Amino acid sequence: MGVWVQSRSLRRTAISDLHEQHEHGTADARDSNGSPASSDASGPSASDEAFATAVKPVMEAMRDSLAAAVDALPETIQHAADLRRALNLDSRLSTQIMRVARAEDVLRVASHVPGPPSMKRFLEALRVHGTGAELIHSIERAFTSFEQTVETQAGDRVSFDSIVANLGADGHDALELQHRRAAFRAMSHLLGMQMQAYARACVFCKAPGGRVDMAQLRAFLSVRRLRQGTPVPLFSANVLATHTRGDTPLYVREAIGQELAAGSGLGVVQSLSSPASSQVRLVEEMGMLSIELHGAGLGASASADLYFGYVDRAVPVHEAKDPENIGINHSFMIPAERFVMDFLCERGLMTSEMPSGMIYLSRGGRMPVMHRADDLLHMQSSVKRVRSIDRLTRDTSLGSYGQALQMTLDRMGWGSKRFDIFRVEIDFPVMGTLIRVGARVDAEQSTD
Repeated sequence: MGVWVQSRSLRRTAISDLHEQHEHGTADARDSNGSPASSDASGPSASDEAFATAVKPVMEAMRDSLAAAVDALPETIQHAADLRRALNLDSRLSTQIMRVARAEDVLRVASHVPGPPSMKRFLEALRVHGTGAELIHSIERAFTSFEQTVETQAGDRVSFDSIVANLGADGHDALELQHRRAAFRAMSHLLGMQMQAYARACVFCKAPGGRVDMAQLRAFLSVRRLRQGTPVPLFSANVLATHTRGDTPLYVREAIGQELAAGSGLGVVQSLSSPASSQVRLVEEMGMLSIELHGAGLGASASADLYFGYVDRAVPVHEAKDPENIGINHSFMIPAERFVMDFLCERGLMTSEMPSGMIYLSRGGRMPVMHRADDLLHMQSSVKRVRSIDRLTRDTSLGSYGQALQMTLDRMGWGSKRFDIFRVEIDFPVMGTLIRVGARVDAEQSTD
């Protein structure tokens, strides 16, 4: 099926221990001194507050000068559409002016202050309409002060808008999505690869001895290479022979579907994957298997849908007291338009009502410390409960992912089991971040 390439001999390191945390999310949360990490979020520093202190009076002057000019118009101006008709402005500019002029919290609308060309058009429209010179000069003075503050506090307008957005400005979510979409396009070009969606399912069931069986399904939808000769790094997994505690293997891995290479324990759902699955290569290095997609085709015409499945049998449940003792971590390595993670726990296994779902930023090239507030990305995504497995298996918005999930459950003999089901969805996930979904379980108790 696949080709398993043995790399050059390298010194064994503790990377397999790191991968236990990376793959199964079972490592304890520790700070740099080895103590349990705190989950308390730190408040804003004095330097952070200095930005708001400097910007607020400037924005108040901007708001007051615009409001005075709008209120002086002979027409009754209550909405942006009224201003647009009165001064013959475009919808975007009239909306910007009204949001600032009618703002109660001026910091929330700072990103809506028009740029120089748009402000020039607004001032000219006021002059044509007969607005008094003093009102116009007041706006000009406020705008000059605003631009000076932007330069002093942020360096440029793009950075300024980003800072105020992170302070909770209006339109924050839309701006976030805009930047994430732009990052997707930029990273697609720079890395020479992208995919339409990545869907991943992690299914936990009770196993003997207080352990759990964890089945995984990874679906890569419309993976495409944009640069010739660039392999796509799909995912990585530890070489089982190196993943031991002493001389005892921690768990046994079995392929679901056709095994990619003998002894890998990694399977491909051949019936659902595109012919490009023949271009999958396995590269071993430092106790890790890297699964890569090679091939000569470029762009959409050579895109691939790939479905991989495997189960780790009798995985030990971590002994951490809180907040969770099982979980899954996922690092984003390929620019994707959409990411979905489904977390399924056999009914009665979880002792928590909902799993946690957190997005971390890998700072300085190191793995983030779980539940350390300083390592959390400012952008988070909620975990949503799914009421029925049919909502997943019959979903056609992710290609054949739903069908592959049902096949995985059936092959495991879990088709009749009942599960607590949860989903996390992210549009344009940020490269260099890691998402963790975890829960607390009691594998000793009955799941009947």
